[in-house]
Amino acid sequence: MSAPATNPASSKMPLALGVIALLVALATLGLVVTKPSSQVARTPATQEFTLIMGEGEVLTGINETSGYLVPIDDPMADGEGSTGEYHRWEPGVLVVFVGDTIKLTVRNPRSNDHSFKVEAQPGDFSGTTQTGDVQGKKNSATTTGTSQVIEFTALKPGVYRWICNTPLDSANNKCDDDHPRMTGYLVVLA
Repeated sequence: MSAPATNPASSKMPLALGVIALLVALATLGLVVTKPSSQVARTPATQEFTLIMGEGEVLTGINETSGYLVPIDDPMADGEGSTGEYHRWEPGVLVVFVGDTIKLTVRNPRSNDHSFKVEAQPGDFSGTTQTGDVQGKKNSATTTGTSQVIEFTALKPGVYRWICNTPLDSANNKCDDDHPRMTGYLVVLA
């Protein structure tokens, strides 16, 4: 009988959330700093970004003799293997200024369909802040998946979360089991 598998990713989740919280806090701190009256106003620009639905692996150590899974840095680990995968936006944070126009290419090279949506209030942005389903390899019948381009303008400073807005539907290749964690942040500076 084998020992229960440990999940090293779950022990790193609080650290990852802490890092994200620190980044958001630092970005927010930048919002409360006032600019000196002698500073020349910044001219809004068009910022072009490519956002990719990425994928990572959860690795664990394996003790080849016993067949047990062990922490990857355990001295008993004489091999390693993948115990799962997760999806994430790459990059996970974008920074722009109020007045900037964001031209965003959303690429999905994964197997299943995903989408992009900025969670915001009316008046925070103008233009289109969400895509429809960006088809993955299975539904598009391509080897690379598909992409969509949207364009919007930041009107108010703040930290805005973006999500995959495609509901999980495994039977139709829509999203993946880790749907709630497919988030990122758009930081709009004053």
